[in-house]
Amino acid sequence: MSSPDATAAVLALLTADANVKVYDGEVPVDPATGRLPARPYVVVYGPPDGDGARSLDSLAGGSNRADGVVTTTYVGDSAEAVRIVAKRVRGLLLDRTPAVTGRTSFPIRHDSGQNVTRDDDVQPPVLFAVDRWLCQSVPA
Repeated sequence: MSSPDATAAVLALLTADANVKVYDGEVPVDPATGRLPARPYVVVYGPPDGDGARSLDSLAGGSNRADGVVTTTYVGDSAEAVRIVAKRVRGLLLDRTPAVTGRTSFPIRHDSGQNVTRDDDVQPPVLFAVDRWLCQSVPA
């Protein structure tokens, strides 16, 4: 799966749950109020390249397997809010096999993460945590 496909697949899995507020790469500011939306929410970040990272699959140098890393950042007003949204997202992604046209996908794997952390660079301060997900596929 190419990187956009990995990101799109993760977004599709997350937006299927109406109880999860999901944003793709940025959180929109309400033009009327100048404020960000109410928390908690998750922001999904995908790789910038269109082809994704390719892995060598043969001695001849073929690179048919795509490895897309997608990051989810959970933002909330409290550590508990961050943990709740993170738990819900993990339940929606971990070991799920996304459907990607023309590709055979493998179950999504948790790659790494960052613990709940306070961000004092924004006002008012928020708490956040991060997970990285590995999305792999080969041509169908």
